[in-house]
Amino acid sequence: MATPHMPMRTERSAPTFDPTNPRELRRYFEDLEALLQRCNITDATEKKRYARNYVPVDVADQWEMIPEY
Repeated sequence: MATPHMPMRTERSAPTFDPTNPRELRRYFEDLEALLQRCNITDATEKKRYARNYVPVDVADQWEMIPEY
């Protein structure tokens, strides 16, 4: 059996977030967390990297400015 992998940002299976609809942010993180668990990714730094990877670059840049990042 193949080991699950995190999809590339352009793959259909990648989680998505549309910043014009901020109400979907919770769903984005729920989808991302489920995928991270399936792929056995537990390291906080790696999780943050993947969270940024699937959002538009402007959103990713803003998230990097948050001290908790």
